[in-house]
Amino acid sequence: MRRKFQYALLSTLAAFIIMPTANVNATEKTATGSSIAIVEDHTGIQADDTSDTVADLPRLTADNNDEFDFTPAGVVNKTAKRSDFINKTSDTILVGDTGYITLSNVPSDYTVSFKSSDKSILGVKEISQVTCEYTGKAAGTEYITVKIKEPGLFFLAETVTFRYKVTIAPRAVSIKFNKSNYKVAEGNSIKPKLTIRPSISKEEPEFDTTNPRIATVNSKGKVYGKNNGTTYLTATISNGKSAKCKISVTKD
Repeated sequence: MRRKFQYALLSTLAAFIIMPTANVNATEKTATGSSIAIVEDHTGIQADDTSDTVADLPRLTADNNDEFDFTPAGVVNKTAKRSDFINKTSDTILVGDTGYITLSNVPSDYTVSFKSSDKSILGVKEISQVTCEYTGKAAGTEYITVKIKEPGLFFLAETVTFRYKVTIAPRAVSIKFNKSNYKVAEGNSIKPKLTIRPSISKEEPEFDTTNPRIATVNSKGKVYGKNNGTTYLTATISNGKSAKCKISVTKD
């Protein structure tokens, strides 16, 4: 429907552009005694009763649109949607951390913009035509508005707009294990419980054991009993504070 409107508009403009300007300068008697107008044609087209008129000239219409297809490959149209350009819809970061939005399938002559709903909480910086970097400045939930616009007249060009949700969580200020001593059998695993403040923080501590021959720990804080004995588990947050608990590995 939009393309039909474009062709109709182009046809109308073409008619005005090619319309000849003629001035009637005089009249002349024919052999039969009737009068005809002598026409001076400033367009270079001879105006007589055998030449084509404006109405006879070919125009761009919806009927011959197969000959005049101006739609580029990958055009953004009314059927385009967010998933054509990006699959991810949201992200969670800590205050001070950064993340990235990178779009795909965007033609090089299209215009793309990225805008934060609140720059004091979520900073946004354009890196390239299809990529932006965002930084958490304060705790909260904000949105990045992404606009992808095809080239053309402002009232004909299509624009795809969508929002990308970013949750900025505060960093942890304190950490402790719920118990001072945990037991695990050889070959089994356990995940000691932690309390992090503030409770809304999404920060993941770094874990380590003092004797990995006795027990090891993964990045999520899950401890695996290796051999009979005792070791200590440490969890550290980004401000340098840490918590420690005892891990006892038993035979069964």
